[in-house]
Amino acid sequence: MPTGKKAPFWRFFVVRRKGGTARPDCSVKLPFMKPIVFLLALTALLPVVASGAEEFAVWQNKRYVLAYNPEGQPESISDTDVIDALAHAAQVWAPCGVAVVFGGFSHKPFDQLDGVNVMGWQKEIPGLLALTLPQYLRRILLDADIRLNRALIHDPATLRRVVAHEVGHALGLFDHSTDLDSLMNEKEFVRRGVDTPSAADLALCRARYNWK
Repeated sequence: MPTGKKAPFWRFFVVRRKGGTARPDCSVKLPFMKPIVFLLALTALLPVVASGAEEFAVWQNKRYVLAYNPEGQPESISDTDVIDALAHAAQVWAPCGVAVVFGGFSHKPFDQLDGVNVMGWQKEIPGLLALTLPQYLRRILLDADIRLNRALIHDPATLRRVVAHEVGHALGLFDHSTDLDSLMNEKEFVRRGVDTPSAADLALCRARYNWK
């Protein structure tokens, strides 16, 4: 959170995905509150904290809008390459039952809980091509920014695969698949040139969004 700005109280109980698992973000101290109010609030929020053990969360309106911040974009990647990669991700995940929509260009930074989903470039992410940190309350996704590793993504084909993979995480598929032919496999999707969800990937996603 920005220095000097007090976060809303519920912010402290949002769940983040880190290292392939979801768990409550307790990195910030709770603001001061009177003892009685604190006990009442803590009691009311116990079910929310417990939701960190849940396996998935979804976009309530079945719509994931993702803006793009081009700051730091590699010279070998064009704006058209990025838009094409997003369009491809939207197309291949459409059978899941959730719409992936390009939200235009933005100068907003990523990794902020502001309700604006942003994809952008980070100078380096050690050991990773990209990183997505979905944040949710109970089982409702609130924000899912995507960081792309500028040091490792140099061509449109790799970008296309990585964006499709990360969008899968942003839609609620937090865990990696052990299937070597899965788009959601942690590493093999790049090595094998996979840029489309497998039947198992889509089935898992449909199970999450199979509601009206």
